[in-house]
Amino acid sequence: MFRAARLLKLRGPLSQSRILLPVPMPAFSMGRAMSHEPSESGFFKSHSRKEVVVVTGASSGIGNKVVERFAQEECYEVLAIARNKTALEKLAASNKRIIPISADLTDEHALKKISHHFNSGKKAKYVINCAASADPFSPLTTVSRSALRMNVELNVLAPIFLLQHLLPYFLADTRFLFLGSDYTDTKKTFHPNLAGTYAISKTALRTVVEYLRAETKHRPLIGYLNPGATLTPMYNSFIHKMAEQGESAQDWNPVDPDHVAIFIKSVLEHTSPQLYSETDWNFEDKQHRDKSGYDVSTSVQPEVKLSAVMIRNI
Repeated sequence: MFRAARLLKLRGPLSQSRILLPVPMPAFSMGRAMSHEPSESGFFKSHSRKEVVVVTGASSGIGNKVVERFAQEECYEVLAIARNKTALEKLAASNKRIIPISADLTDEHALKKISHHFNSGKKAKYVINCAASADPFSPLTTVSRSALRMNVELNVLAPIFLLQHLLPYFLADTRFLFLGSDYTDTKKTFHPNLAGTYAISKTALRTVVEYLRAETKHRPLIGYLNPGATLTPMYNSFIHKMAEQGESAQDWNPVDPDHVAIFIKSVLEHTSPQLYSETDWNFEDKQHRDKSGYDVSTSVQPEVKLSAVMIRNI
């Protein structure tokens, strides 16, 4: 399509004339020119299409805040995935860049439903696996086979098969982030009769990350991040169960999930490929926050400190 005309001076009999000839000019999108940057091959690639961010566990907690953070930017389209359809619809109503997908990640058909979103040629830029379950809060000596199996299905197997289904839709620099837990280190956090099932699955997930890093050779880039104690519904349930057993968590200082979401976004966007994939990120480590460019001033949420009164009211 001809966008403009250029004034040309011709030679020959018409050399004294000035003629306006239409010539093709670079196309611009409405409101803002298409952004371009060099690709790995040295050519320029267009970013007129939104980059897709996939977030599981999006109905509450850290996943919910991660969705909100990425959706604030026009360059992203965010797939918010969770089982709670009502919560997802409420989240999507707050921002048109959020696409809700109600799905059970332990269901093979649900994974195909997610991958169908990419059939139009879209590509995933970031995948953040926030979905997790701490249920059942029971001793390993009494936990049922079905309950243990469901926990492992969601916490360990689901992210593996999610990665498999989305691999065809990854870019060369796509980043996949697994969220870990303090419970992978029994010397640091250990709660028998409560966290055995959760600790087993999260420890297994940590091993999954190491094998994926070795197998994929950084395509996609595999990341691991421990959010630490975060004030989420799962955390509240755990504190309640601890109280039932007579245990106290008065020394714990959980942070607001929005702070963790800011950290996650910083790690994904502002770290080099090598630093991202070779660091086991930990929100509680100040050096890690500094390396990622984490800036808590972008949060409108006050930092949360857990008090004895809050514990009694949970």
